[in-house]
Amino acid sequence: MDRLFTRARELLRLTCTTLLLAFGSYSVGAAEAEQTYRVGFIGPGSAATAANYLQAFRDELRLRGYVEGRNLHIEYRYADGQRNRMPLIARELAQLKVDVMFVSTEPALLAAMEAGSGTPVVAVTCDPLDKMSLALKKGNATGFSCVASELAGKRLGFLKTIVPNLRRVALLYSAQDAYEPDLKHVEDAGQALGLVVSRFPVETIADFDKTFTLLEKDKAQAVYVALSGFTNINRKLIAQLCLKLRMASIFGFREYPEDGGLLSYGASNSDGFRRAAYFVDRILKGARPQDLPPEEPTRFELVVNGRTAATLGLAIPQDVLLLADEVIK
Repeated sequence: MDRLFTRARELLRLTCTTLLLAFGSYSVGAAEAEQTYRVGFIGPGSAATAANYLQAFRDELRLRGYVEGRNLHIEYRYADGQRNRMPLIARELAQLKVDVMFVSTEPALLAAMEAGSGTPVVAVTCDPLDKMSLALKKGNATGFSCVASELAGKRLGFLKTIVPNLRRVALLYSAQDAYEPDLKHVEDAGQALGLVVSRFPVETIADFDKTFTLLEKDKAQAVYVALSGFTNINRKLIAQLCLKLRMASIFGFREYPEDGGLLSYGASNSDGFRRAAYFVDRILKGARPQDLPPEEPTRFELVVNGRTAATLGLAIPQDVLLLADEVIK
């Protein structure tokens, strides 16, 4: 009896071992058969400033079947506000032979295309679609513009509604990223509303203090912050300076009022990163960037910081509150 029991136990052990080996071989084969795609990312700021946007990008890629650590590897690179680092970063990613470069801002886009590798590029930029299209014609790239020039009038309209007797508005913009048609559009929109719009460029972080001193001397009552990667990564500093001088302010991304600015009206940057995942997916499946027309936003959101309004002694009109997608209290 003991001998029969021993033989049965041995037979069961051998059977289990055989099954484990069979399934193990199948799992290994399946893992080996699944291709791992490599995406190189270039961001203008830091990992912290891009965290929410990149999460939206990864979430959308996951919905399309790409999972980091399984069939997707992302090489993250950040310029930390130093745009002169971008060409070096782009060349480094090209040497890694990534399948696609995904970049944020036009300087990163140009650096990626000039890396000379022929690697497809997907970009999310703060530039109007016509400017972005000019850059895209230079290389193997496509992407998404997070801005729409026609919003300038609406942004200034919100400022005029909120700030009593508004007459003078400072147009704060990055000198290195300036796009004359876009700046002119803000000035023309201001003139149509009876406002005087004066330009104030900044090039480095060190410029902000002296520029805001000039704003004060110019008797600016509010600040219109032109969209760019540079102003976006410095949005918290801009918000603090506006509060210090008790100036209303408007920006194009919700992160600005979230960091203390008065309000924002524009497209969601996270939406742009989600849409970038669509472009990356199409390219990884064989599409050419040239066959994927660049896109611009169709959905816009109004975000108001109620705390900042109270600090500035401003009452947000009811009609603005009703239009707002979010009021930060």
